[in-house]
Amino acid sequence: MAHTKLYSRDNCLDPGWLKPWRYTPSSPVNLEVELDTRKDEEGHLVPVLVARWKAQDDGSISSLKGTELHVLKEATNQNLCVRYEFFDKMSMRNPAYEKWSFSLDRVVVEPGLSYVVSVSNLPKPNLKHSGYNIDKHITVPDCKDPKIQRSKVCLES
Repeated sequence: MAHTKLYSRDNCLDPGWLKPWRYTPSSPVNLEVELDTRKDEEGHLVPVLVARWKAQDDGSISSLKGTELHVLKEATNQNLCVRYEFFDKMSMRNPAYEKWSFSLDRVVVEPGLSYVVSVSNLPKPNLKHSGYNIDKHITVPDCKDPKIQRSKVCLES
């Protein structure tokens, strides 16, 4: 996919949310969320969320302008949004004739806390129209879990 922009921010308000759209894409599908560890910029192991999802291969893909992953830390109501914006129209399927798929594996999380991961396509539905986020709830295990006990945050505690 050429001409794609990726950015993240703490303010999850969609700038185009109040603009009425003639057509909006259908919901993403097949959201999978799991916990893993990755090395950060300094080489330290950190626990991260790994999310994968797909775009539906229906006619609404012609109005798809992007996709957004929203992570809510339940303990503090802290938000993080990561948005992929597309500058080219997408075909119904990718060159391998599969549904377009997206992933993100760099959202750092804290042991023992719960998160809600939501994905929506852009533009979002008009006000008072049906919503279509897909959501997953995940609780990060504490530092006793072998998957994250070697992470920097667990070694320091």
